[in-house]
Amino acid sequence: CPSAASARLATTVLEEPKYFAIFHAPIADHLGNVYLGRQQELKLLAHVSQKTLVTVEEITNADLLRDPSTAPATLSSFYVSAIAKAAYGSRPFNLPNHYEAKLQEIQRYAAAAKTEEGFSAWLSEYAKPVCSVT
Repeated sequence: CPSAASARLATTVLEEPKYFAIFHAPIADHLGNVYLGRQQELKLLAHVSQKTLVTVEEITNADLLRDPSTAPATLSSFYVSAIAKAAYGSRPFNLPNHYEAKLQEIQRYAAAAKTEEGFSAWLSEYAKPVCSVT
């Protein structure tokens, strides 16, 4: 599923990681706006980054900035470089008000990540490719 856009974004991550932010959120709209809920610190993270990639549980056709119930907790697309739909994308960690963390999986990851081989094995078993990028 890689595209030229995702390849360019990956290149930016490798070349200038201090200017890059990546995080997971509950929902984004088709315009690239991202609903953050109570995690308002993510707005600041996106504001100070040159590139921001956000994975989300779902992408909606609604305009999150036009809806008064979501607008105050929504990050404008101006600060978002790319969005990828990735259900359970913050696992094994939690997504507030959506799902809890999996402590045993976090412990398994921590043990595996001590070596490059262990991390690669964990990644190939646990991570699933993301094919929906906007």
